[in-house]
Amino acid sequence: MERQLVGERDFALWAARREAFAAYLSTIEHLRVTFNHAVGLAEAHYVEGRDTAAQGQAAKEALHQQHKDLLLAQATLHLTVDISEVDAVETLTDMATRLISGYDDFVEHLGGGGHCDENALFRSERELKEQVGAWAQRAGHQLQAGPSRSMGTQTP
Repeated sequence: MERQLVGERDFALWAARREAFAAYLSTIEHLRVTFNHAVGLAEAHYVEGRDTAAQGQAAKEALHQQHKDLLLAQATLHLTVDISEVDAVETLTDMATRLISGYDDFVEHLGGGGHCDENALFRSERELKEQVGAWAQRAGHQLQAGPSRSMGTQTP
């Protein structure tokens, strides 16, 4: 009976980790896709002269809301992972935060004010994509190890 309870507890913890990993991954990827969409709208408006101001504003608001959602997903993940995993997730969240800040500078620059290194901004987005992919792969390997083995010290 005690082994069954331990197994059920391990499975419940594994399931919580899986859900937290999935929520974080989904949220950061959604943020990245929205970033790219918002950049496209800003370029269409300022560079091509198309009237995308309303769509661009909606995309900017969505981007900032997704950042808040990412912070919440990160907080939830803290409940189910060890400290080394928390550090990895905080690094990804910091990268996403810098990307959003860079987007705001980018739009201001396109509008005729401020300065923005567009190449650095787009490199940051690619780096975030790569780092999220590597993190997701490590997290997936942990989860595939199963309930009792995935509770170890591997780091996504």
